[in-house]
Amino acid sequence: MPTILIIDDEADIRALVSLMLQDAGYTVHEAGNGTDGLAQLKENDINLVILDVMLPDVSGWEVCRRIKETSTLPVIIFTVRSQVYDEARLASVHPDAFINKPFERIELLETVARLLA
Repeated sequence: MPTILIIDDEADIRALVSLMLQDAGYTVHEAGNGTDGLAQLKENDINLVILDVMLPDVSGWEVCRRIKETSTLPVIIFTVRSQVYDEARLASVHPDAFINKPFERIELLETVARLLA
């Protein structure tokens, strides 16, 4: 089964998403900030990243940019509905999908399955 890395500074969100993905049969790793997330990408065989935009150290946009510079790893950006997407920023980081918080379980699982297909 594929391995998914969740990078989100909110422990409750990480735990909820992790539980949903594990229940669906995925292996899950977690990181509470961008630096730890990037380190885990080097240490583990990750197949997909779920990435919060607002992180305490390196922004999610920057983490996504770094991932996309060196790989074709699918990245799902987690963000709140009220955030405005800067088109220049989007063009430079190339996320594969967006999921708005709050999110529905089915939306998360369908998006993950689609990107891993």
